[in-house]
Amino acid sequence: EGFRSTTRSIDALCCTTTGLMSSLAANDCAVLRSDAMKTTHTKEVRRGMEWDCLRSSGSLLRPAYGVFCLSFIIGPCYGLMQTSVVNYLSARRNSTCQRRVLRQQQVLMSPSTDQNMNATNMTKNTNTHKNINATKNSTPNFESITEQLFSHLISGDRRGARDVMDAVYATGTPAETVAKDLFWPVLESVTALFRQDRMSVLSHQYATRILRMLVDQCQGRFTNRPTRNRKIAMFCGQNEAEELAGQMVADLLEADGYEITFAGGGVATDEIRGELGEREPDALLLFASSAKDAPFVRELIDQIRKHRAFPDMQIIVGGGIFNRAPGLAEEIGADVSATSPRDLLEKLVSEPHTRNERWTTTGQRNRNAA
Repeated sequence: EGFRSTTRSIDALCCTTTGLMSSLAANDCAVLRSDAMKTTHTKEVRRGMEWDCLRSSGSLLRPAYGVFCLSFIIGPCYGLMQTSVVNYLSARRNSTCQRRVLRQQQVLMSPSTDQNMNATNMTKNTNTHKNINATKNSTPNFESITEQLFSHLISGDRRGARDVMDAVYATGTPAETVAKDLFWPVLESVTALFRQDRMSVLSHQYATRILRMLVDQCQGRFTNRPTRNRKIAMFCGQNEAEELAGQMVADLLEADGYEITFAGGGVATDEIRGELGEREPDALLLFASSAKDAPFVRELIDQIRKHRAFPDMQIIVGGGIFNRAPGLAEEIGADVSATSPRDLLEKLVSEPHTRNERWTTTGQRNRNAA
């Protein structure tokens, strides 16, 4: 800003000086010419006076011309210096912001300062991943692994993220445990930081795309259980993080023996109801992490309850919006609410016949009144 102000001041000074000198020289020349013409001097005298006038005007214009030329030399120099300094300060500010965000993310992911320092040192160490697979068939420390994986995700380090996961799988940890206890908490942290404007768009894009790659690779390691003879239709919100979370849940449900269909987000309510009528699933699973998805979920459930087309179908909801707003699931008419994939798998087994008492009571009252 100082260079910018100096450049503007020099330009203004040059323009003002040039205009002032030119005006003074022109006025003096005109006055001398007028006085000379009014006298009765000879033609040679008048020519001499005009020559003196021109010399005087030239002496006045020389300083202005010098300043004018100086401005052409100094102006670009100040412009180059200004551009270089601004670029340097901008790069340094961006680097500082990235380091600050990384420290905040590490503080959020770790419960203590000592663990943050250890995680930072482990990330910088080239032999970091040897600490993970020190012993075969041992339970890895998911807290430290989460910090290592998180740093690779937000920086776009695909190779580093794969190296971390290869070390985790080398310990013999089941892929289902990795998805539930590692990928899911990391995704929740990424979503929370981005929603709070504590993560840049670039870091969020890096994290979600690398995590999707890791989730796809992890799904191939799942152990498929015998079929449970239960069909589930699943839909979710439209953003990248919600679809990734829905994919993780769908993969876990399929490996656990459920017949799952997952269409992602952006499907109209009439198409969903048509699909439900054709497939007749045992449960409808709706995943939403953003507050703007709540009206869509409410509208869909209201239409299903209103027409009573699927009286035996269980409606299950999950996602960040229902975790942040206790009681919202019951209010919009859902039968079951799950806070995580592990909680969902447990409730599908323990609460297969759970229904929303408010809707059941209201429906019974309506039928009695009729």
